Amino acid sequence: MKKILLAAICFVGVQSLTAQETNSSTTTTTSSVTINETTVDDNYPFKFYFGFGISVPGDYKINDNLGAAGMPQLKDAMPEFIIGYNIGGKKVSVDIELAASYLDKKTSSDRIKYTGANIVVRPHYVILNSEKFTFSGGLDLSYQMNRFDLYERGNVIDLNNLNPGTHTGHINLYNKQLNVGPSLTFIAFKNYDIPVKLTTGYQWSVLSSKWESEVANVANSLREDGQGRFYARLSFYLN
Repeated sequence: MKKILLAAICFVGVQSLTAQETNSSTTTTTSSVTINETTVDDNYPFKFYFGFGISVPGDYKINDNLGAAGMPQLKDAMPEFIIGYNIGGKKVSVDIELAASYLDKKTSSDRIKYTGANIVVRPHYVILNSEKFTFSGGLDLSYQMNRFDLYERGNVIDLNNLNPGTHTGHINLYNKQLNVGPSLTFIAFKNYDIPVKLTTGYQWSVLSSKWESEVANVANSLREDGQGRFYARLSFYLN
């Protein structure tokens, strides 16, 4: 009887130790998974964002030619729509951003339509970082595409005569620029569902192609070298 009782006590003890080891292993594994997930989220917070802004380019050299011809000129300020992708860390943040702008200006006899695209890579050093806001500064490297079309208003296209030589009143021009410059970013409301981001910067054209056309050769063309461009963009993160 004593042997049976002793055997039963040993069996219960072994089962208890096994259960404790299993629970301990499960707890350790769960804690390890939690720590790893947190580390991944902190190191790789990839986030998309969208927004709007304003671009204020310096005076285009071609505005002198437009003014001399009595045509409407490119404006000093243009609205922008922005989409972007951010790779953020504790000390370094990088934006990859596309800003599109549009302008439609008319006079009683003429019309100018402008479209622009600005592709930006923006590496930043994080100066201040807290749970509620972030402040960073760095450099813009951007590729700018400008295109505009000039129209003489009131033109008529006759579908019975589609010979291009008989239709006038349309001038198409475009150019491309490589820009660099400083920028600053402030991110607020980080503890809310949609953080808000304000970015300002100034870009200089270090390389510029001449004005070209998709429909004709361009004589007496010029470059927009050294043109400056200020911008302010307000965007919202999509978590």
